[in-house]
Order: sequence, then C-alpha cells, then structure tokens
Amino acid sequence: MGKNSDTIYSSFAYIYDQIMDHVDYETWSHIITNNILKYNPKALSILDAGCGTGNLTYLLSCNFSVEGFDISEDMLFILKEKYPGISVWKGDIEKGFSTDKTYDSIVCAYDTLNYLQSQQSLKNFFDSCNKHLKSGGVLIFDMITRKKLINLFKNNFFVMEDTNLSFIWYNRFAAKNTFVNRLVFFVKQKDDLYKRYEEIHKRTLFSIKKIKETAKEYNFILEETLDGYSNKIANDDSEIIVFILKKGE
Repeated sequence: MGKNSDTIYSSFAYIYDQIMDHVDYETWSHIITNNILKYNPKALSILDAGCGTGNLTYLLSCNFSVEGFDISEDMLFILKEKYPGISVWKGDIEKGFSTDKTYDSIVCAYDTLNYLQSQQSLKNFFDSCNKHLKSGGVLIFDMITRKKLINLFKNNFFVMEDTNLSFIWYNRFAAKNTFVNRLVFFVKQKDDLYKRYEEIHKRTLFSIKKIKETAKEYNFILEETLDGYSNKIANDDSEIIVFILKKGE
C-alpha cells in the first residue's frame, strides 16, 4: 500500500475503486465516444489526462487507441496491474504535460480539472492540450459546480463502513472558490488490525465564462456543455458540467 502521507491519491488509490464502484463508467464512455465522433468522425486516438486506475481508460480503448497519464504513481501502478496493455506514464495537468505524440482527442474526466489550483494552472492545461491535439481535435472534460458542492458537500461529512474498510469524508469551503475534502480511512491489515491514512484534497471552481475565455486564448471553441454525462444541455441546476471543445484548424 502507498505511503501514509498528504500526497493526494497515494494511499487513497488503493481503495479508490471500492469507494467509486457506483460510477457508471459505461455511460460515460458512451457519451464521450459519441461526442468525439460527432465533432471528429475520423478520430482514432485518445489521451486520457488524469486516467486514475483506468476504468474509463479501458472502456475507451475498446473503440480507440488510448494512452493515459496521471500524477499519482499509485494510481498508475493499479491501472497497470488491471490493464497491462494500456500505455500510461506519470504526468501533471497542474504544471502542464508533455509527450512526443499528438492525438485526435483528449479526455479529462471525473472533476480532475477542479484540482487545478489557479488560473495559471488552467492555462497550462489548455496550452498542453493545444500542443498535443491535432487540428480539429476534440477536448472533453467535466467539472463539478458550486450547486453540487452546496447541495451535497457543504459542511457535511460522509461515513462508509465495509468488512475491510472504514472511511470518513469531511468537507468545507476554504474560500469563495476553493473547497477542501479531508479523507480519513482505516484499512484492515493481515493481522486484523486497522491502519489509519489521511489525505487532503483541494478543489477549485471555475466559471463557464472563464473556461470559455481561456479556451479561446488557446485556439479552442466551446461547442457544447452537457448536464453531466447525458444528452441534456447544461443548466443552472447542473451539478456536473461536461465541456466539449474543438481545436481550431
């Protein structure tokens, strides 16, 4: 198991799939695939930015040639064990990522972009996508909204208990557009004792206006915003917004 530290998605990586087993990755993959082909019918390749343990990466690889990267070595270790045929490497969306390849599409799912800590980090992401997307390529990512943070998370905590795991998730606003999750979990060891781990996750809210302005600066056009992974258009009540952008020719 990963080290007991404040590094995000280190120890948490090893219980991530268990905590997130409610996610309908098949629907996500279907919506992403349809929209990639809608705006780039000849698309063959995808880069999965922030691929995590690879559940979505694998499903996308059924229809495309897919590679991925993540900042967490522990997440990548798990992905490689589950899906050894998928090429992945360590990369950072915060500082900007780099590879010697270009792709027909870049996907960044499950509010990964909310982990960016500043406007400059957002620019770094769009700059990297511009460099590694082919002309006419499609960029798809999602973000959680203030609506979700207020409705679901604000000043609440969640508890989960299983046979090998106890989990407490604390939430609070640290500033107007910054939200903090404190994750405390106890994992059963071979000697039937439990080991305690803790991680702090900070997330940032970006407005649609700011996303659109930054995207335009790096040669992207915002084509659609969806209400989560559905075929519905995003609205004021959307808790997750999926952004679909196309790189200029």
